[in-house]
Amino acid sequence: MLQKYTLSNGIPVFIVENASSPVVSIQAWFCRGSAHEPEKLAGVSHFLEHSLFKGTKKRKVGQIADEIESRGGEVNAYTSFEETVYYATLASRFFDQGLDVIADAVQNPAFDAEEMVREREVILEEIKRAQDSPFKMVATRMWNTLFHGTPYGRPVLGFDSTVKKIDHKKLRAYFKAQYSAGTLSVIIVGDIDGKTALSKVEKKFSGLPKKARAFRPLNIKAKKSTKPVVLSLSKDIKECQLQIGWPSPKVTDPGLAALDLACTAIGQGESSRLYQRLVKEKKLALSAHLGLAATPSCGMMALTLVTAPEKLHLAIAEALSVIHEAVAKGLKHEELERVKTSLEADVVGSKETVEGYARRLGNYYHQFGDPQYESRYLEQILAVESEAAVLALSQILKNAPTLSMAHPNAFKVDKSALETLLKVSPPTPAKIESAPAAVQMKKLDGAKVLIKTANHLPIISMRWIFAGGAREEKPQEYGIANLFQRTWTSGTQNHSALEIAHTLESLGASLHAFAGRHTLGLSFECLRKQWPLLKPLLREVLVAPKFPEEEVHTERELMLREILSEKDSPGSVCQINFATMLYGKHSYGRSMLGTTETVSKLGPKELAQFYRRFIHRGNLVV
Repeated sequence: MLQKYTLSNGIPVFIVENASSPVVSIQAWFCRGSAHEPEKLAGVSHFLEHSLFKGTKKRKVGQIADEIESRGGEVNAYTSFEETVYYATLASRFFDQGLDVIADAVQNPAFDAEEMVREREVILEEIKRAQDSPFKMVATRMWNTLFHGTPYGRPVLGFDSTVKKIDHKKLRAYFKAQYSAGTLSVIIVGDIDGKTALSKVEKKFSGLPKKARAFRPLNIKAKKSTKPVVLSLSKDIKECQLQIGWPSPKVTDPGLAALDLACTAIGQGESSRLYQRLVKEKKLALSAHLGLAATPSCGMMALTLVTAPEKLHLAIAEALSVIHEAVAKGLKHEELERVKTSLEADVVGSKETVEGYARRLGNYYHQFGDPQYESRYLEQILAVESEAAVLALSQILKNAPTLSMAHPNAFKVDKSALETLLKVSPPTPAKIESAPAAVQMKKLDGAKVLIKTANHLPIISMRWIFAGGAREEKPQEYGIANLFQRTWTSGTQNHSALEIAHTLESLGASLHAFAGRHTLGLSFECLRKQWPLLKPLLREVLVAPKFPEEEVHTERELMLREILSEKDSPGSVCQINFATMLYGKHSYGRSMLGTTETVSKLGPKELAQFYRRFIHRGNLVV
C-alpha cells in the first residue's frame, strides 16, 4: 500500500512496504531534464547525471559505486526530457547505507575541476557513439524536425558544441539553481518499515533548501507540414532503418488512451496485424512496430521499420495499407481484448521488482502528478471501444507524416517517390457496433525443481532451463542454438505459431524461448487465473514442438540478414573482434548468430535433432 508524506521543506516522499524479498530501491527524482535547459547549456542535465556520482565532500571518486556494489547492490542514474533520476537498489539490511549514499550524492557533489574535464570527454564520446548508431540518428532527426525550435527538438545528450563549453563552474551554478527541495521527490519501495524509513529520509534531506519550483509542462505544438517530409541519411549499413512519424497528443490528453490502444493492437506483439503482414506473410521487413511517444508537453506516433533497400517502397506501402485498413474496417474485438488483457497483466507484472515498481510510481507522479494514476489510465484503456480507437487513429493520420531514414551508402533515395507513397489519404473511419515463503527444492522424475510461493501478486512465473546452448554447437551447426530459440515456440502438432501467439496475448501471458552460451530454455508468465487454460498449451510446446518448415525458413532468412547487418554496428564489430582475439576458436570467440555457411544449411531436421540432444528431464532445472 502506497504511503504519502511531505517533509518539512516540502519534499514529497512515497513509500511502499514490500516484504516479498529482502530488497529495497531508493530513488531521488528531480523534475529537471533536457526540456528545461537553456539552449546554450543543452546537455547539462545529462552531464549532471554523470557528475553527481563522481565524488562528494566526504566521498572520493569511485567510492559511491564501491559502497553500494560491495554490498551486492546497484547504483545508477538516467536522464530524460522531463527528469533526472538517481537510484540505488540493494539488500534492505543496507537501507541506511544506500539512503546515505543517494542523499549525499544529490546534495553535496564535489564537481572537481579535473574530474569534470575527464567526464566531459566520456560524454563527448557518448555523443559520437549516438551519431554512429543509425537508429538513434533516425529518431533524433525525427524529433528535431517535428519539434524544431523547442527543447524537445534537441537530443537529451546535448551537442558537441554545447557540452564542450560546460565546465565545473557551470555545472555547480546550474545544480544550485535547479536541484532543490522544490524539484525533488523521493520514492522508496521494498522490505522496510515505512515510518522508520520516513524519519531517516527527513533527517537526510531536511537541510535541502526549497528554491526552484516544479516544472510546468510547455505548450508545444509540433511543426506541421502541408505535405510529407522525407529525411535521408547515408550510412555504412546494409538495411534501411526508418521511422514515419505523426504529431500526436501529449500524455495528459483525454483521448490518448484510445490512440494508445489502437497503436498497440495494430503494431505491437508478434500476433499484431502489422508484424504478421510485413514480417511473416509478405516478408518485406525484419521488424515492424507502431507505437506512441508521449510527454507532458507533446507527443509523436511512430511507425518503425527495418527493411532491405530493394523492399523499401513495398514495405512502406504495405505498412500504411495495414494501418489504413484498420481505420476503414475497424479493429476486431479479439484484437482489443488481447491488448487490454496484456496491459492489465503488464500493470501487475511491473510490481514484481522493487526497482521497477518505484520507477513506475515516479513516472506517473512526474507526468500526471499522481503516483497511482496508472490504475486510472488502465481503467481508461479498458473502457475504450473499437470505434473510439479507430477515430483517434484517423485524426492523427490527417497530418502529413515525416519520414526519417538511414540507408546504405550505395542506395539511391527517390524522395519524390517516397513523398508520393506518403501522400495517400487515410480512409473514413469505420462505424462499428461496440460489443514470501522460503524456496522449496525438489526432484521430480529426474528434473530439479525450485519453488517459491509469493502471494502479494496474482502471477505465476516459470523458467525451464536446460544445460546446452552455443557452447555445445558442432562446427557444422554454428548458430543452431539461436535458430532453435527463435523457432521452438513457432508451432506444435496442434497449434500454429499465430495460434500460439493469439492464445498467449489474448490471455495476457508471455512465453519466450532463450538460448545462451551455456543454457537454453523457456520463460513463461501468466496471471494465476489463466493457468488452467494455458497449461495444456505449455505442455505441448515443451514436449511436442514441430519446427514448421515455413517458420524455420522465415527465421533462418532473418538470421542471415542479421549476420550481414551485424557489421553495421561498430560496437558489435569491436565486441566480436575482441572476443576472437581473446578466445580464438573457443565458442566464446564467435558470434552466436553463426555464419552464413552454417545457418543456411540448418532446417527442421537439424532442429529436431538438437531438441532431442538437450531437451529432456535429466538435463532440466525448473
